[in-house]
Amino acid sequence: MSGRPLADVGGTPGAMAVFHDITAIREHEEDLTAFAGVVAHDLKAPLATIASYADLTIEEIDERLPGPEGAEPRTGLARIIAAVDRAAHLIDDLLAYTTARDAALNPRTVDLDAMVEQVVADRTGHLRPGVPRPEISVGRLGRAHADPAMLRRVLDNLVGNALKYVPPGQPAHIAINAANGSSGSVRLDIADRGIGIPDADKAHVFETFHRAGAHVGYAGTGLGLAICRRIVERHGGGISIADNPGGGTRFQVTLPGHGPTP
Repeated sequence: MSGRPLADVGGTPGAMAVFHDITAIREHEEDLTAFAGVVAHDLKAPLATIASYADLTIEEIDERLPGPEGAEPRTGLARIIAAVDRAAHLIDDLLAYTTARDAALNPRTVDLDAMVEQVVADRTGHLRPGVPRPEISVGRLGRAHADPAMLRRVLDNLVGNALKYVPPGQPAHIAINAANGSSGSVRLDIADRGIGIPDADKAHVFETFHRAGAHVGYAGTGLGLAICRRIVERHGGGISIADNPGGGTRFQVTLPGHGPTP
């Protein structure tokens, strides 16, 4: 429903209301969500089978050809597994890009402190001993009013990028903070000390399949930031990028919310 006031006619104020039947739209959104799940399963199931057989073949080679003669087939199979992994990530991102635009939103109050803590734990918990440990500082973040699953994807993409785009062999340095914005909004800052984004790319980083020149050699589909923008804008917020003073990149996300707890 939408409405607007009408000019007084003969001293009598009035208003006009317009009602829209959105039943068909809601049905379309539900169909899209179901379709996305089916596509994800039907496309990724064969990939999982390929990866499993490749792993089994590597184990067989290790048993039968443990020496240098097994090096070449092992390398080829490792490339197959890596390609399968890239394809699976691309499927995930394509589906996320579609559902970020069309799937129904289910906004509710989200505890940003708890969500960011979980994202960081999931992103860093698998790191092997000897791998440089990232330094991540998180301030008090407060709450936001958003769809939890979609907001989780935004935070996962931004934290994942901050962890990934660092010079080889160096640990990531990330700072995540929040502040009160205008009209009760909350402003999240995710800043890193990574390789940064050239000025020529800043205006295009949120475009579909765009990858910054500095990111050549790093894995990615070029959809992560486009997904972030779609999700944030659907919530009535905004996302921007700037250089982080001292080096690196700073992303700022504005969402409806209560801001940090005083």
